[in-house]
Amino acid sequence: MPPLAVRRTRPEHTRLSSLGKRLSTIRKISSRLPPMTRPVPRIDHQQLPERVRESLIAAILDGQVRPGQRLGEAALAEAMGVSRSTLREAIGSLCDDGLIVSMPRRGSFVREMTAADVREIYSLRAALESLGGQILTQQPLDAAVEQQLEEIITQMGVASSTEQWTRLSELDVTFHRTLLHATSHGRLTEAWSKLNLQIMLLSRQVIRFDSKRAQTQKSADRHQLLLDAVRSGSSPAAREAIEQHIFDAQTRLLSDLATQQGTATGAGS
Repeated sequence: MPPLAVRRTRPEHTRLSSLGKRLSTIRKISSRLPPMTRPVPRIDHQQLPERVRESLIAAILDGQVRPGQRLGEAALAEAMGVSRSTLREAIGSLCDDGLIVSMPRRGSFVREMTAADVREIYSLRAALESLGGQILTQQPLDAAVEQQLEEIITQMGVASSTEQWTRLSELDVTFHRTLLHATSHGRLTEAWSKLNLQIMLLSRQVIRFDSKRAQTQKSADRHQLLLDAVRSGSSPAAREAIEQHIFDAQTRLLSDLATQQGTATGAGS
């Protein structure tokens, strides 16, 4: 039987010396690395419902979720990777904004705009925005705001010519929002803002209607007329131009709704 091998161990002071050398090497390497300039972002769970809300708004406005479609909580929460309570919070806020309708024992549905809804929203818009136009004729329009409105009109022309319908709709709403904010009338802009998402939804429908009839090229011209009316300094002219602009859009939208209903009726007969 061969003798057992004897394992030789280094003295304690030798092992400590070797460890010290390795630590020294690590420190030298670390000192040459660039410092971390941006901390690792933390997940803010308080902002999660707002992010879910924004995702739902985008899906509704882009037509990924259709008017009248039921929002199944379980499937939707799983698809978005969030809890059902977070999803419910986001849906609840959109119910307050008028984009979603919640029905007891039936669930939540994307609002399907009726002719009555369109008339209510557009008549209220006409009242608010014509008042805004009247206010703006009684005070100098800020040069920076005027330049911003001109730039929006220019971009509308580009969006029309390149058939960027979503972009055109966004510019449409931005123009009207900018015009109202220029009044510095806090309660007026607050009242309009409560309609903001419903206005955005209907604006998308108007743009789609115009695109079918090759009328989107007129969009920039229509908004130029509004700006010129405000610049004129005439309150009656500004109010009339704004009211005509809004009610013309209402007429086109109601025509489109009537066509859709007629098509649906014909398909079901």
